[in-house]
Amino acid sequence: MTIPKPVRDALGLSKGDSIVFSVDDGRATIAKADGLIALAASVPVPEAVKGLAWSQVLRRAHRHLGEARR
Repeated sequence: MTIPKPVRDALGLSKGDSIVFSVDDGRATIAKADGLIALAASVPVPEAVKGLAWSQVLRRAHRHLGEARR
């Protein structure tokens, strides 16, 4: 994705930096991700897996992929 130079400069972005998009009330915002914690909030968690251990989420995903291939 190409970010316009004035926006890159304003956010202090360099080549290879990670960015986070968020959408709220029909408006999108972009921010420089300062590590994994910042990225964690950038993806909504489906209700079906909220509160599950990561191993359980992976198990469900693998099961779903296996069923989708049939």
